[in-house]
Amino acid sequence: MTAWIEEQLEEICVTLLCCFFRFLFYLFDIHDNPSRTSTLPENIEVFPLFHLPLLAREHVLSMMGPFELIDLSMTSSRAKRAVTVFSRTKPKLSVDINLSGNLDLSLSDNIGFYINGHDQSWVQLWITRHSRIGCERSASCIVERSENPLNDCLRRYKTIKEVLGYYINYMCVTSPNKSLTDWLRSQNSSISEITIFSTEEEDVNYFLKTIKVSGKINLYGNLYLTCNDFRLETPECLNHLAIYDSQFVNYEQLLRLKARTLALRRSILRNKDLNRFLKSWMSMESHLDLESFEIYFYADGALNEIMDLPNKMTVDSKSMEKMRKIDLSMTSSKARQSVTCFSRIKRRFWVTLSFVSDPIITIEGDKEVWSLVWTQNKLKMNQTPEDPHRIQTYSENPMKCCMKWCDEVFKGVVGRRINNICVWNSNKSMTDWLRSQQDSIEEMTIKDGYQEDVEYFLNRIRVLGTLEFLIKRLNHNVQLMIPEGAYRLYIKNSEFIEYEQFMEMNHPEMILLWVILTNQEINCFLKSWMACESHLNLKVLIIEGYGPEIVLDLPCEETIDPNILEKFKDYPFNFNAINGFNIKRSDGKMATLVTYYNGLRQVYTLCFLIQ
Repeated sequence: MTAWIEEQLEEICVTLLCCFFRFLFYLFDIHDNPSRTSTLPENIEVFPLFHLPLLAREHVLSMMGPFELIDLSMTSSRAKRAVTVFSRTKPKLSVDINLSGNLDLSLSDNIGFYINGHDQSWVQLWITRHSRIGCERSASCIVERSENPLNDCLRRYKTIKEVLGYYINYMCVTSPNKSLTDWLRSQNSSISEITIFSTEEEDVNYFLKTIKVSGKINLYGNLYLTCNDFRLETPECLNHLAIYDSQFVNYEQLLRLKARTLALRRSILRNKDLNRFLKSWMSMESHLDLESFEIYFYADGALNEIMDLPNKMTVDSKSMEKMRKIDLSMTSSKARQSVTCFSRIKRRFWVTLSFVSDPIITIEGDKEVWSLVWTQNKLKMNQTPEDPHRIQTYSENPMKCCMKWCDEVFKGVVGRRINNICVWNSNKSMTDWLRSQQDSIEEMTIKDGYQEDVEYFLNRIRVLGTLEFLIKRLNHNVQLMIPEGAYRLYIKNSEFIEYEQFMEMNHPEMILLWVILTNQEINCFLKSWMACESHLNLKVLIIEGYGPEIVLDLPCEETIDPNILEKFKDYPFNFNAINGFNIKRSDGKMATLVTYYNGLRQVYTLCFLIQ
């Protein structure tokens, strides 16, 4: 029955869509022929798009491509608002912009942009009035004539960004002057890759200073011809820099180029300069973040001169255990400096700080785990630890000693951040200390906290990964505000969360125990999700409560598909599902619901999983 209804709805939508396109084509015809009257004939079929139910409207819009959506948004303010709201629930596509085109050679060399989809792309190009290339207009390709292709391209992208929310992934530009750089900064705070054909020192340096490039910078142009003393100012933490005409890069300039991957073409560096560079890197004097270096040279026998290096320049710190490196750093200021420099270029470890009983710091590598414990129990000091990577230290004030060690040694020498903290209660002094170390943390667990202490922590520390807490002595008259940002939210007593607050929570994964939501409120939430009105980022939801059995009062389809039910065996569900119910969102996303009664805990549970 459900399949028949869907088929009928699809047939109606297709019919209405055809009428709509006929209406649009008529408008375009009027635009191209101003002599024609703007009054619609009596027999034209008007498409009632905004009178359709939400599901039907979403179905019609989902059949349109980016250019069709933009054209629709320009018909009225109501249409623009509808397309903008619709686009918020869709994946954001990337845009590649070419602003260095040769306007008279070939189609691919012209100024324009490319929208990259998963299995389809769309292109819009601008040509000059005298170009030999003809105009074109289709659902996936638009070629237009323009007196000013650059301005038209930037204006068109601004509309796409405003309505569809697409971002610039790659840009190719002849000369990124200040106005163009400022425009790009107003659209994107960062860009994945940029190719620059420029010979102006000021323009290139201003661009690199203003725009954060997360991926690769390709730099072309004979920079040495326009400036005998060209100085390229690269930002810190640059990922990839490729200079295709690096004749301006001398040895001093090479030492200033900071990038993880560095490629130099047409270099003028001498063999002894490259030899000095390698020795500088081996002695940790420069390029501590360098991972790959590529340079072209042609002289015969150059490799022998370049590789005239000692076999061993520094202590092999790699073979030392983590804790022993820290002990070494405390022997002298020279040793401290050596270990600090070494730690800058090593990959990060996962660091957990636990204040549940004895303070303990755990450092996890790929294969090894090290731990350092402070304790007041002298009996523990007499016991030999079974783990050779576990160090126990006696202290009259374990908490204070642990924090002092983190301040002076762990962060100062090893340079690591704390990734995970587990405490019984995050009091204000502990929160202030952690805030002095860092403003965010990947995971936080509060076993049994007071409401004011938990609220104080949430207002000062951003949790990026998992936030788990239980509040004792809960004050039901005061609402606890839960900030966004954490990927997984795990609340062990959610009695304070009412329906209005729950509808505002937008974490991708939520586990809520002891909830007080009613059957009607749960069904209202599910219907809101199906209509794309709330919880657009939700992927996993577990609701556990002591109320009556949860009854689904909404369109759904029962499923016993083992491929779907198998997923409920894993964390965070951890149970064997016999059957479930599939519900469909208006944008096509499918979710599976499973309800069951936990006899051991005597609670009803609703599990929600996006497929």
